[in-house]
Amino acid sequence: MLVRAFFTGVGFAMASAAATASTSISLDVPTASPYTRIDGHAARGSFTDTVSFTLDSLHEGYVWLFPRQDWLFSVLDNIQGASLSLRNESTGQTWSGLNYAQSQGAASYLAANTLNLSLAGLDPNKSLFLSGSFGAGQYTAFISGTATGLNGGTYVAKFSVTPAIPEPTSAALMLLGLGGMAAALARRRG
Repeated sequence: MLVRAFFTGVGFAMASAAATASTSISLDVPTASPYTRIDGHAARGSFTDTVSFTLDSLHEGYVWLFPRQDWLFSVLDNIQGASLSLRNESTGQTWSGLNYAQSQGAASYLAANTLNLSLAGLDPNKSLFLSGSFGAGQYTAFISGTATGLNGGTYVAKFSVTPAIPEPTSAALMLLGLGGMAAALARRRG
């Protein structure tokens, strides 16, 4: 199920450059495919938005943040100093977003879909991501930065986790059941 969350209210008002704004939203468990997408907007000034969700078992996943910049030299829509972190509130474990270009090598505009992203104002060279194995718990993602455009700043955040990994006992019971069905079918044929 694709979950779309659009920030409302505080994000669309113009504010002074020194203003601090924040928005909090709660998600269902993010999906693997298609990923869960959040389109965020911040008024001019610094902001910290939080996104929370709960995992009931071990998952593999990622969070990717694209600060949007308009094509007109970032005058209208821009975020500077974007940061991304994810914390498991149950254990205190925290992951920090890495700059994609520094960790994966600069994204070439000739790479598939990179030019389309750039035309949409999303520069993969300035994106942040984190990935890993995330255990059960309540999670909070922190997205922050300073919106410097005349209209503030917007971003796209992608959340994706794989379905829960079955516990060994569940997998063993499933295999035992399949074995029993195979034996019953073999007896009928025999």
